[in-house]
Amino acid sequence: MPKLPNEDWKVIGVRSPATMLNVQVFSDVVDMSKYRTVIAILLLGDMAAETIDFSLQTDSAAAFNVDVQTLVASTQLAANAGNNDNKQIVLQAVAEKMKPGHRYLRARGITGNNVGGPAAMILLGEPRYSNEANLATVLEVKAA
Repeated sequence: MPKLPNEDWKVIGVRSPATMLNVQVFSDVVDMSKYRTVIAILLLGDMAAETIDFSLQTDSAAAFNVDVQTLVASTQLAANAGNNDNKQIVLQAVAEKMKPGHRYLRARGITGNNVGGPAAMILLGEPRYSNEANLATVLEVKAA
């Protein structure tokens, strides 16, 4: 029987749905010593006509206060409410591409003005070891 996706990929970080505007917001911090690969998805709702930026950042400290670096960033979405509504951005990263000495990763989102709109982030990780679990906030995983 083939493996199910939830056996290979875990929910490792989120930013719950809330308004994202011109104050940067972040996902949970991920310890990349436990993961090979990360997929980060930004889910946009009804957004104002503002630019939108989404990126994955790394640092050597979990507090992100030592040497914050952008690992990968999306192309900035132009300030157009209709074009950005209910869309998604997907970023991917592998641990080996992080700066030497960097161990922690997070997603970052921000808009270009003070109205913004609803947005959420979800980070999926491919564990290095089989005993990694989903975030504690994941209530249920089912498969058929």
